[in-house]
Order: sequence, then C-alpha cells, then structure tokens
Amino acid sequence: SGASAGAAPTDPRAVRVKEVKLTDLGAFGDITLQGLIDQGEVGFGVPPHWRLEQEPELRLRLTRSSVLIPEISLLTVSLDDKPVATVRLDGPAEAPWERVIKLPLPAKAPGFHVVRFKAYHRSHLPCELDDHPGLWSRVLADTTFKLTYRRIPPTLNLADWPYPFRDERDLEPRPLVLVMRPNPSVEEVTAAGYITSFLATSARWRPTDPIVHF
Repeated sequence: SGASAGAAPTDPRAVRVKEVKLTDLGAFGDITLQGLIDQGEVGFGVPPHWRLEQEPELRLRLTRSSVLIPEISLLTVSLDDKPVATVRLDGPAEAPWERVIKLPLPAKAPGFHVVRFKAYHRSHLPCELDDHPGLWSRVLADTTFKLTYRRIPPTLNLADWPYPFRDERDLEPRPLVLVMRPNPSVEEVTAAGYITSFLATSARWRPTDPIVHF
C-alpha cells in the first residue's frame, strides 16, 4: 500500500490508497465469459484494522465479441450476491474499454468480499449455442480495485484481542509480539521485559516466542 501521492505517509493514520488487479487477487488472467449466460468471480479482503474513507472503486476493463448485439448484451456486477450495477456490452468490438463502478461497502467492512460478473450475450447468429465461439466477453486482467482507507490503531484492551495468550488445550506456542515506538525510554523497555517475563511464567510448560517490533 502507499499514499495517493506515491510515497508512504509518515502519519500512520493518514489516508492511503491501495490498487490491486485481478491477477493480484488470484486470477490467472482475463475472466472469459462464454455462451448465452455465463459468470465468473473474484474476491478481495478488507483487513479489520482498515476504515474505508470512500466506497471501493471497481475499474472494469472489458472487451467483447464483434457478433454481440450491444443494445441488449449486458454484464451485471454483484457484490456479495447483491447486484450493484449493470452495464451494456457496447464498447468497441474486440478492443479494450473501461467502466467505473462504485462498490457499496460501509466504512467498517472487515472480511472477504466476492465480486461476481454475470454476462448475458445476444447476437444475430441464426443458432445461438452456448459453445458458439462468437458468444463471449472478457473482464480483462488489468481490471483494478481501488480502496481508499485509514489504518485504525489497535485498542489497548486485552478483552478485544482475538484469542487469549495461553490455552491449556493448545500445545502449540503463540507468537507474542510487543509493539514499541522507536527509541523507547528505559521505563518502556523495562515494562516490556516485565510483560514478557510474566507471560512466560504464566505459560509455564508452554514455550513462548517473544518478538519486539519497533
């Protein structure tokens, strides 16, 4: 991730912009939609420590067969099984073109989200078969998702942590990460030592893996 100006912001709460392509999200290339009706999908995640400042933007890069009827051939975009936009496949035949779609997500929307593309292809072919090579459109691999967000600082409350430091039912060690500011004071380093020693003593027979991150 980086700032909109291209450089990483020094303020951890600054507005950041992240753009990812289909290939960054696990697609092997273009998503080809074939036949009268076809669909494909891709997923993206929003980390729990992000707050979205704007609705995510989907920059669709499309191409289509020259035999499609542009007035009635359509592509519907759904977010988490809810349709958000339908665009006509009326761009130039067999050449890339672009549509921009807003994805309605709330500011706090952690987790995995699925975007589905469903195409409806119609043509003047005398026999429209699903396997006819002329019935196709593609969502190109350079289609991008643009997310504008701020990082949310962690709450200093152990009750909000996703799992306890130790659990007698689990024999595997949990990595313990202590996050400290650069150039900590002697008192802060001492406190980190106390915390590490206390947790290691509490774990008793369980090994700990303390990591200090500045």
